[in-house]
Amino acid sequence: MTRIRWDKRLSKPLADGGATICEKHDFALANYEDPSMTWEVCKALTQAKDDGERMERRIQDLGEEANNLEECLDDAEKEIIRLKIAHLRRMEESLLPKMIAIEQSWRTEMARRSKGLPYQLPSVSHRKYLRMGRLADAIEAKITELKESQCSTKS
Repeated sequence: MTRIRWDKRLSKPLADGGATICEKHDFALANYEDPSMTWEVCKALTQAKDDGERMERRIQDLGEEANNLEECLDDAEKEIIRLKIAHLRRMEESLLPKMIAIEQSWRTEMARRSKGLPYQLPSVSHRKYLRMGRLADAIEAKITELKESQCSTKS
C-alpha cells in the first residue's frame, strides 16, 4: 500500500474542517506498520472514532426529531380533519333554516289553495330546494367519510 503523508487535517474533527473518516482510516492503514508514525496513526484513528461517534449521535438525534415531526404531522392532519368536519357542519346548519323556510312557504301556499284563494308562486323553486337537499346529503356523506378516515388514522 502506498504511504500517505501526515496532514494536520487527519487530527481534526470533520466538523472543524478535518479529513473524512475514510481518509483517516486510509492513512492509518498505510502507516500502521511504520513505528515512526505511531503517534500520528493513533491520533488519526482516535479522531476517526470520535467523528464516527459524533455522527452516530447526530443520526440518533435526527431520528428523534423525525419521530417528533411525524407526531406533529399526525396531530396537524387530525386537526385539519376536525376543522373540515366543523366547517361542513356549519354549511349544513346554514342550509337547514333555508329549507325549513321553503317548506313553510309551500305549506302556506297549500293552505291558501285549500281555502280557494288565488295561487301565488313560492319564492323559491322546487329545483332549488332539491339542490339544497342534495347538497345537505353530500355534506353528510363527506362528514361520514372524514370521520371514517379519522378512525383509520388512529389505528
